Amino acid sequence: MGNTAGALIGYGAARLLGSDALNLLSTRSPHVDALRARLVQRPFVGMLWMRLTPGMPFAAVSVAAGSSRLPVVPFAVATALGTLPATAACVAMGTAASSLPSPVIWGPFGAAVAAFGAVFLIRRRRRNRSCPAPSSSSRPDGSGARSGGEDPAAGMEAVKL
Repeated sequence: MGNTAGALIGYGAARLLGSDALNLLSTRSPHVDALRARLVQRPFVGMLWMRLTPGMPFAAVSVAAGSSRLPVVPFAVATALGTLPATAACVAMGTAASSLPSPVIWGPFGAAVAAFGAVFLIRRRRRNRSCPAPSSSSRPDGSGARSGGEDPAAGMEAVKL
């Protein structure tokens, strides 16, 4: 109920401000126009999928729906249904947190750490392959002295995190 009430507040504010408020955003991002077009074509299904999609900005979807003049009933019902899975997952995690050795807590956490670690290692390996090997000196004669016109980073290993 809290998710739906919060979404209705954003929806109502955008509805009162009209589409002019969203037009300012759509000049900066083509995604806003695509979002609005989806909501106009299939209001209930579009809103439901947007609420079910992880990472979709909650407030931005509410504002886009309000400024697009999406009917309030499909918006509210789709928001209520679309937020149920995430709410149930949060309740399950909160319940399982009462016993710290629970696999409900450590299983997803361990999987997330492993996934982030794998991505980090893969990206680091790719960067190391693309970086040229550091030279032993910055001058052909091997003296290592630099003249004013050379790159100050020559001869130093580039490290990117």
